[in-house]
Amino acid sequence: MTSSSLQRIPAPVREITGKPGQSWGNFVMPARGEVTMKISGDLLETKILTAFGLDQREIQTRIQRIETVERSEGRLWWLLWIGIPLLFTFFIGIIPIVLFFIIKQKWIVVHNTSGNLLLFYQDSTKAKNFCHTLMAISRQLNSKSSPATSNGATPQDRRNEQRQRVVQPPQNA
Repeated sequence: MTSSSLQRIPAPVREITGKPGQSWGNFVMPARGEVTMKISGDLLETKILTAFGLDQREIQTRIQRIETVERSEGRLWWLLWIGIPLLFTFFIGIIPIVLFFIIKQKWIVVHNTSGNLLLFYQDSTKAKNFCHTLMAISRQLNSKSSPATSNGATPQDRRNEQRQRVVQPPQNA
């Protein structure tokens, strides 16, 4: 490997902090509080503290169970949907509509078999490196769990070979 290719490899990021998120159908909204996602061994430890420390959740997810990690950036559509009806009833509806065009949010969604974890972040490079690290560990752990063969035999072929060995009677000398 050349030194230029080594410089392009991002440093592994094992922890990221941001705001928690809530999803209702297709709407994603940031919530008050703080969330920390930390890679610890084969677990993704998520600690969520809501506003004023009223609620605290700790979620430990096996990294092998993570299906996808999604980084998204976009507008908060709920602001537009709230602003349009308020525009016709009250002139105050212009505020959410203007905020819809001004505010752009960035978030991570970790999809696993039991649900989704949301984190709103600020630093794009740190979030990108965290997602790459998480998926690299997931691929590594999932490749270890499936048996690899050196001769290319499938697990079914190996089971048939074992059955044939068992069926053969011992030879008498």
